Amino acid sequence: MVVPVGGLAPTGTLGPPPEEVLRLLPALKATVVALTVMVIGEFIATYYQEAISELLTPLLGLIALRDASQTGQCILCLALLAGFNCISDITSLVLILSGERYIAGAKYFFSTECSGKVRVYDPTTQSMKVEVRELCSWQTVLGNSVLICALILEFLCCKWSIKAFRAYQADNLNAMDAMLGDAERMDRMDRMDRMGPGPTPMAEGEDRSRPPASAAQGFVPFSGQGQRLS
Repeated sequence: MVVPVGGLAPTGTLGPPPEEVLRLLPALKATVVALTVMVIGEFIATYYQEAISELLTPLLGLIALRDASQTGQCILCLALLAGFNCISDITSLVLILSGERYIAGAKYFFSTECSGKVRVYDPTTQSMKVEVRELCSWQTVLGNSVLICALILEFLCCKWSIKAFRAYQADNLNAMDAMLGDAERMDRMDRMDRMGPGPTPMAEGEDRSRPPASAAQGFVPFSGQGQRLS
């Protein structure tokens, strides 16, 4: 028996998604929308590096979640990208809290006033010099707040995307097991058809040395008294 190779292709990533994925889709869509708002906030706060990196997650989420029947093809990429941005946000927070980026240190995380030393280029001397400038403002407060929210949203997006991907994997395995089981049953039936009908099973206690009753139906032995012809 010939089994079509195309029938063994994973079907879980195409067509209707599994039930667990359908339950996760509303949460994933809400996360993508919230991340879009966070990206806008980061651009307003002039946190351009974080905003550009964060922007990739909503863009891919829009592609992956636009059509539920196509979600399985992009869900793993969405999980990986969200995980990468989650790590990137953690790195940015560490730099901000250590005073290496945007503000003077952790104690000014939600402060609108702080000063710190920055290196600037002096065109008159054509060299770098250190100046004390105001670093904190409402923009840094907005940017730091948005960055924390974005970190949480990226983590949730990564977590739920991984759960959806595992649901697709389980659905694929179940579908392949069902197809292989059907193929095995069809192969067994095909072999039985080629073998044809076998001998009639012998009843318990039946003697194979005696002819069957059907073979003796044409002859009935004489059992009466003999007669002499005159």
